[in-house]
Amino acid sequence: MAKAAGQPKSPLLRPPRQRPTLQRRNVLGHLPEEHQPFIEQKLVAAWSMFGYEQARKALEEVRLELERINPSAARSLAEGLEETLTLQRLGCPEKLRKTLF
Repeated sequence: MAKAAGQPKSPLLRPPRQRPTLQRRNVLGHLPEEHQPFIEQKLVAAWSMFGYEQARKALEEVRLELERINPSAARSLAEGLEETLTLQRLGCPEKLRKTLF
């Protein structure tokens, strides 16, 4: 599949707002359907938090829960965890984060 002109080849090079979307899709893709809505809710809630430490702790709790459900999903979350918290780590104002997320 050909990439559009100007589109980054690596998902790590995408703008910060795209990382949580890609990460959510990757994690949920490993899970049985019955677990997807609940885990998705927890992921979105964590990424919506303002503080970096608070959001990181919430995502780490989701990762531990995923370890019991599906270790592949847990590894997927751990792999991109820091990148998904770029806006929190930079201390972007809430209004800007909502626009970018």
